Amino acid sequence: MVRRFSSDFIFDGSVMHENAVLTVTSEGEIVSISENTGHVDQVDFFPGILCPGFINAHCHLELSHLKSKVTAGKGLAQFVKELVPKRLGPGSEIDAAIKAAESEMIKNGIVGVGDICNSEATFPTKAVSSIRYHSFMEIFSPDPNKASAMLDHGKTLERRMKQMYPRAQVSVTPHAPYSVSDKLYALLSEYCYTSEFPISIHNQETPSEDDFFMSGTGEMFELMKAFYPGMVNFIPTGFRSLPSHVVKLPKCNPVLLVHNTNTTADDISRAMLYTNQLWFCLCPKANLFIENRLPDMEVFMGFSNKVVIGTDSLASNDGLNVLEELKTIKLNFPQINTEELLKWGIFNGAELFGWKDLGRFVPGAIPGVNWLKNVENGELTSNTKVEVLL
Repeated sequence: MVRRFSSDFIFDGSVMHENAVLTVTSEGEIVSISENTGHVDQVDFFPGILCPGFINAHCHLELSHLKSKVTAGKGLAQFVKELVPKRLGPGSEIDAAIKAAESEMIKNGIVGVGDICNSEATFPTKAVSSIRYHSFMEIFSPDPNKASAMLDHGKTLERRMKQMYPRAQVSVTPHAPYSVSDKLYALLSEYCYTSEFPISIHNQETPSEDDFFMSGTGEMFELMKAFYPGMVNFIPTGFRSLPSHVVKLPKCNPVLLVHNTNTTADDISRAMLYTNQLWFCLCPKANLFIENRLPDMEVFMGFSNKVVIGTDSLASNDGLNVLEELKTIKLNFPQINTEELLKWGIFNGAELFGWKDLGRFVPGAIPGVNWLKNVENGELTSNTKVEVLL
């Protein structure tokens, strides 16, 4: 048995179709997109845009219990100061918040997630989830004497996840340029050669991250000194953050740079001299929450096939909704058309994680079907909402 859907526009993951019919089996498998000739029976029409399910490329599901518990707009250093002592809480509270946050993502049409893990808190939920997850087991320590222990911690989390869910897709990944020692970078890069999966790293989330590397000054440098007194021996590179740390990352794996709030075209050009496997994750609502500013989206237009969208965590966002992230970009950068934005929030994320059955309306795929209503001439508006049809 099949269902047939039509709309003003159908976005197939790459391009927008007008006057088309989407045919889907009752199990959600795509049969075809064809021209709407008006001669097909039982076509359900949904005004607006139909598109595949969204991919949330960067989330911290395990921080869901921290919604509304961290002060907005104070900058990354202050955000971290507040977050760290609040990360741990009653297990039952954390578990309930994780389940509620996942239900919210499903309601918001998200079918795949790249999720950061520092613990096993999300594993039971993921093992029985309808969402496809890539779990990044995040490791960090600026202390070179702890490098081996930290890598072992990441590998232990990876092993535990696969024991619970053998088909789990997992990477061990660094936290941020300022929180990983050169020795830990080296050990991690060697370990990554065993995997083709992407790794993730928070990048240039605040201007003081660049100060950290250029001159060994700024809020992030002072914060790291407070956490690790040995940081006083840090020798600045004299370059901005991305050119300073990209040379320490593996060349054989896709590298997902997350946030990029302070990233420039020159930063990317320099980084591309080292590797062309860079991907860029934009989390605009979290950028506004933490730093009260957005990346220069124009910087990424030349790399549009490598741009993906994330929500970050409920510690830095009021919801886990890819559509709301896209609307935030559209509001602030109206010159970026909706077709491009949807590609960032759907197809590109599926490509990054190797999910060929998600992110596109092609025969055999099972990507979900989202209805975007309240659009104007095929463009997102402040009133656009998502409803899950399949």
